[in-house]
Amino acid sequence: MKKIFTTLLILTGIYSASHAQKKGQTAFGASIGLNSSYIVSNADYSSGTGALVEPNFAFHAEYYVADHWSIKAEAIYDKKGWGNGIYSDGTKQVINVNFNMNYLTIPVLATWHIGVEKLWYVNVGPYIGILMNASNDYNNNDEKSRFTSTDAGVNAGLGIQFPLSYKHDRLKFFVEYNWQFGTANVLADQSNGSATLMRQAVGAGIRF
Repeated sequence: MKKIFTTLLILTGIYSASHAQKKGQTAFGASIGLNSSYIVSNADYSSGTGALVEPNFAFHAEYYVADHWSIKAEAIYDKKGWGNGIYSDGTKQVINVNFNMNYLTIPVLATWHIGVEKLWYVNVGPYIGILMNASNDYNNNDEKSRFTSTDAGVNAGLGIQFPLSYKHDRLKFFVEYNWQFGTANVLADQSNGSATLMRQAVGAGIRF
């Protein structure tokens, strides 16, 4: 049984290596996942210790500049924010308020495909996030004016992909974990302090 299992692993590796994307080729993909986001802040208004768990949806294009290296650009519908925050309207403060921020996030990532089989990969690069809307769950007020129109930072990820079909050898299923480290102050009134968004996510999708 052990020999059979080992043989299957070797055959899978040979197949993956011979059918992987090569230099000059482009792959496309789509995925769905879950975000866990929170904020790092020294401002009273935006202080909060809770993380929000929200879905994300992404599309990407990946160009192979070498057999093991590619450049990947993504467009992500990114739901971010934080929980246990403080809402203030100038006359009163309310605690334990969740703030929801929806972004169109665009990372550009250098990706290294590891090993002969190229099943595992890691990537890193900058991202920019365009704020689409923002609200709180206390009174559902539009909060977009309280934040800057863009976010920016560093995106890093780790993933694994598997071929799905012998007939369509570029069709792959992938699972990926990625992390965003915000470096921009997202508060519109920056005289009150600073706040940066942090986000980690896990997702799965199809690449072709």
